[in-house]
Order: sequence, then C-alpha cells, then structure tokens
Amino acid sequence: MITASIGSFRFESGPSYHFNGSSFEELKGVILDPSPTVEYVNTLPGVDTTQEEMRQVAASGIARLAINEGFELRLLERAGEMLASVCGGSTVVDEADFTDRLSGNNVFHGIGLTNQEMDSASVLATRKNKAEETAGVIRTEAPADEGYFVIGLANGGLISAARTYLHLGEGDHAFGMVRYSRYKSKDKEPNMYPFPSERKDWLRRSAEGRQVVVLDEDYSTGETLKKATNYFAGLLDTKVLGIAPVGVRRDISYKPLVVKSV
Repeated sequence: MITASIGSFRFESGPSYHFNGSSFEELKGVILDPSPTVEYVNTLPGVDTTQEEMRQVAASGIARLAINEGFELRLLERAGEMLASVCGGSTVVDEADFTDRLSGNNVFHGIGLTNQEMDSASVLATRKNKAEETAGVIRTEAPADEGYFVIGLANGGLISAARTYLHLGEGDHAFGMVRYSRYKSKDKEPNMYPFPSERKDWLRRSAEGRQVVVLDEDYSTGETLKKATNYFAGLLDTKVLGIAPVGVRRDISYKPLVVKSV
C-alpha cells in the first residue's frame, strides 16, 4: 500500500484517474477542449486533476495507443511530437493540424483504448519529477554537444520523459517511445511489436551522432531501468545513460537513479 499527500491531493495505491475505454476521438477532445469532468476522471473523493494534467494524460493515451496497437512508424513519431507539444505547455492545438498529423488516414478512428490507467505511484512520480533538474543531471552525467536521443519507457514514463526532453536546451535532440512494462504487461525486454525491424532501424537512425538517454518515471529496485539501459546499449552499439527521477519503494520523492550501460 502506497499512501502519499501533496497539499490537498491524497492518493493510495490503485487507480487514481484513468480513461476507461476511451476512443481516439474522446482523447482528442480532452486535448482540444480540456475540461476535467466525471466523464473522463475517476479519482478518490475530493481529488481533482488539473486541466494541464488531463491534457497530458490524454496525449500519453494517444501515444500509448500508437505503441501498443502497433501502428506504423509515422504515426508513432507523430504521437510523440504531439505528446511533447502538450507536455511543453501548448494550450492551443489546431484541430485540423492534429487530425492531419495523427489521424489523416482514419487509422485511429473507432479504436478503443481500455488500458490507460495511471496508478497512484505513476501519478505522484510524474508530479514529483523535476524535469528541469533531471535535464541538468543528464547534461552533467553525459555531456553531449551534438544532442540527445531520449527514449521514454511506456507506459508510465512517457509524460516524465517528454517533460524532461523539453528542458534539455538547445541542440539536435530527438524523442522516441518504446514500451517496456515488466510488471503490468510482462515484457521480457523492450517491446517492438509488431514491426521490430522497422522500429529498431528507426532507433538506430535517431541515435546516430547523439547521446542516448533512457527515461522512466520512477523506480523501485531499479532493475527495469538497468535492463532497459543495457538493452538499448546493445541494440544501438553505444553507451547509454538511464535515469528514473523518483524513488517509490519506501516513499515517493525526487531521488534520481542514474545508471550507465555496461
């Protein structure tokens, strides 16, 4: 059982808010016209989410949909761009541009998303993640004049990774997303379903000439981050830095775990 408080916010282990069976159109609606209501929010009594949080969770839901349903690489990249845009504080998203970038071929329409739950640890870890400070840790631990390639680990780490990526400052940076869910989805290694060759080639292209950083939102034993860091080091034939900013084993606080590939 995890119980924690942030001001008036109180969470216990288990779901704190989620989109239950949402479609792409419903998630798009939250991003284009953010308004947290009971239609989209399932919280503990007396707990509200901010409009900013709802927009980011919706954008994360669309990104997870692109990853988990195995859509083509172009849509996965567009979903990452949209997630970063929303996590960067964009308050105005043009609907025509949104539709053109993500659903121009209607591939998302009618697809139901039934697994967009963020448990209390993920919610609190995301809130506790100091993105600017985490970006500073990255620059200190792995200086890179040429730029960084940030790989956010889905499912829970997408929002934290996007926020941190946006604080890296100037440079030829790139952002990518890969699912590695050891406990909820039982992934034995980062999941490239259903186009492993295409996605691995994309990761190699994005990593070329850049320092690779793997980001998750929190850690318990640190095993997931270590395994992911070494996996991508082997796949990309380069040194990889792994960071999870928030520890959740005994408490939930900003204590960055930094690992480097062997």
